[in-house]
Amino acid sequence: MFERRIRREVPEINATSTADMAFMLLVFFLLATSMGVKKGIRQELPPAVADSARMAPLQVRERDLLIVRLDAEGGVFVNDEAVDASALKARVKHFVENPSDDSALPEKHVRRLPLLGRVRVTDTHVISLQYDRRTSYDAYFSVSTQLRRAYYELRDSASRRYFRCPLARATAEQQDVLRACYPQRISETMLP
Repeated sequence: MFERRIRREVPEINATSTADMAFMLLVFFLLATSMGVKKGIRQELPPAVADSARMAPLQVRERDLLIVRLDAEGGVFVNDEAVDASALKARVKHFVENPSDDSALPEKHVRRLPLLGRVRVTDTHVISLQYDRRTSYDAYFSVSTQLRRAYYELRDSASRRYFRCPLARATAEQQDVLRACYPQRISETMLP
């Protein structure tokens, strides 16, 4: 009459290798994918100096100084003259290179450089980047990039002229000579 039901047990899943497979998948994905590496701004900072060893401020002649100022609204001024941010790089290149040996631009000096011999360079120039405390980071970064790009283009042009190759393919020794030919002299100041 009443039949007794037979209970069947549910078969268990063999999970002994599940942990091993999960570990192997984790290792595979770690090795097969690249981690996102954030690139920062490459900038050499001066070494720390003790208070007792501080030097007097550098005296710069007026003709050797180019003042680039950013206001709070992102406006760019070169020596108190409003300029378009896209024209900044050309102004900086002209200032640093001084192609016509203009008396209002940095004075050219003759230097003996390895691989190049005697070269006329403007190695006393200083570009003063002054920005307001409320300047947006995008405006600061854009102007800072334009300044560094101007130096890169000057060095690249000199590399093509002297070594017949772009700066990226020049040897380390050639790049050092080009850095001496166009030294990057940028001073940054935050205005109150």
